[in-house]
Amino acid sequence: MVRFGDALGARGIPHRILGLGGLLSTPEVVDVVSALRVISDPRAGSALIRLLSGPRWRIGLSDLRALAQLAQRLAQHDAALQPLEPEIAARARASAGDEQGSVIDALDFLLRARDDHGWLAGFTVAARARLRDAAAVFEGLRRSAALPIAELIRLIELELRLDVELAANEARGPARIASAQLRAFVDEVHAFLSADETGSLPSLLAWLDHAEELDEFAPRTEPPEDDVVQLLTIHGSKGLEWDAVAVVRMVDGELPTGAKDTKAWLGFGVLPYAFRGDASWLPEFGWRSAGTQQELKAALEAFVAANRRRQIDEDRRLAYVAVTRAREHLLLTGAPWAGTTKPRPSSGFLIEIAEAMQIALPAAMPEENPYLGERRLAAVADRSAGRTS
Repeated sequence: MVRFGDALGARGIPHRILGLGGLLSTPEVVDVVSALRVISDPRAGSALIRLLSGPRWRIGLSDLRALAQLAQRLAQHDAALQPLEPEIAARARASAGDEQGSVIDALDFLLRARDDHGWLAGFTVAARARLRDAAAVFEGLRRSAALPIAELIRLIELELRLDVELAANEARGPARIASAQLRAFVDEVHAFLSADETGSLPSLLAWLDHAEELDEFAPRTEPPEDDVVQLLTIHGSKGLEWDAVAVVRMVDGELPTGAKDTKAWLGFGVLPYAFRGDASWLPEFGWRSAGTQQELKAALEAFVAANRRRQIDEDRRLAYVAVTRAREHLLLTGAPWAGTTKPRPSSGFLIEIAEAMQIALPAAMPEENPYLGERRLAAVADRSAGRTS
């Protein structure tokens, strides 16, 4: 969804990603959520690394490695920086659930350590200054954690300078388009806070994790906007309608999706179908009638095949929802090459629609990847010299 949004933004076409599932994949929203995790959880090292290596602080790999090594060192010493006994250090790591130490603690140490401290010898001079700035920013954000969450998010935007970054990023289109996703995310947060009893930061992060895992959070029902392309999942489009609709990525493995967990309740922690209220509509595993090992194997294979057919039926219903959202114009696409290592054949649904409309699809897929050999260039700003390299 982000890829299509970026392509629209690069051409100056106003667009909006609707629904929380899609918004959580946009870079600016990922940055805000990463900052919320760093504020809330001292073990959110990966979120901190993302922010430190991003455009705000631009910490290089060698300095990030030095930060990780400092975290390991701190985990092996006490508050007075005296070495811990191996047994005590092991128990402390086990209780914290962090084998490698906390890079967040290492960042805090940088803020207070003297410049000539021996443990900082592995950092470049520029990295020390930037890391101390980052440590001061996150220390201030943690002090502000008691603010209403909406105000805390706005403070994060300012501290990470996301408004400046979005306005300067020409690939995301005009500033009014580039910042739309961030504003939409804040709207989703407001909707959550109005329904959640506690309104706490941990509960918000748990909700975001749930949304990211399911990716089926439907957007609020909003009327189509004039001259704005709305991007949303098929799940989120149920009950809505537009003058023109594009259904993209109609290739095998995406629509219909690839084989999911076809063993169903035979997996760990899944309620057996017999105990479900919709059991009569679900495939049955005929293990009771199996008298031999071969019969049991055949019953299992039949059960897996029935579950796969059921998944395809569900995907067919989803495809029906997608193609019936359009009042007048419907565009269906299924490019075989799109960031994949092998070409994907056209979706069976796309083939059926083309046959029904007597439209001839390409007889054969291109054997060579048209994107092979293309390279992306990363522009690194050298602010001290006033040039870009």
